[in-house]
Amino acid sequence: MVTGLSALARLETLSLGFRSPRSRPAKASRRPTPLTRTVLPALIRLDVRGVTEYLEDLVARIDAPLLVKFRITFFNQLVFDLLQLTKFLCRTETFTVLNRARVDFDEHCTTLNFSSGTETFNETSLSLTISCRELDWQLSSLSQVCNSVLLALSAMDMGYLNLRPSTSGAYPLLIEDDMEDTQWLELLHTFANVKDLHLSRILPTRIAPAVQELTGERVTEVLPVLQKHFPR
Repeated sequence: MVTGLSALARLETLSLGFRSPRSRPAKASRRPTPLTRTVLPALIRLDVRGVTEYLEDLVARIDAPLLVKFRITFFNQLVFDLLQLTKFLCRTETFTVLNRARVDFDEHCTTLNFSSGTETFNETSLSLTISCRELDWQLSSLSQVCNSVLLALSAMDMGYLNLRPSTSGAYPLLIEDDMEDTQWLELLHTFANVKDLHLSRILPTRIAPAVQELTGERVTEVLPVLQKHFPR
């Protein structure tokens, strides 16, 4: 497919998706990472939906120097190995402006959005959605994805993080009694550069206690440059 795309020098939008997580590449059919990559010089938007293996194989084989909109939807899985995605983001200069993050929790999925904080039509953004219903799975998967993606964005001043439910259907999800505060802290720990942490005013009893426990040395340990946090 990448070989075919190399002939489309004016390609601006590419969408690649699968309907089922059962669509997985066979290990025997996966090829080594190529020494050279195909450049898509006009690509500004890329949407990928599927398992991590397909995404990794794609971004290992392309460069998109003008890419400003990158939307990824993952099917739920136990392990998120995103080494090639990290490398792709590191070599795509347009994503160096990302400095704001927002996590939206929903009854069907959770979404991690990175943006440049501008309001222009071509605002650079990176969106990663994980299809999953259970909150503990959402948090576990999200922490894995954040650990990989934020390696590529670690040089930037990720000054703003907003945690919020995206729909009313997420409210029951966020008040599960069997959730541990430590799972929230593990997620927050991945955002080491955050200065301002915003919690939705209607976000109930699980995130707030975890944040309120961050006193003294623990603040420095989990969020070392945090300046303020408050409901919004």
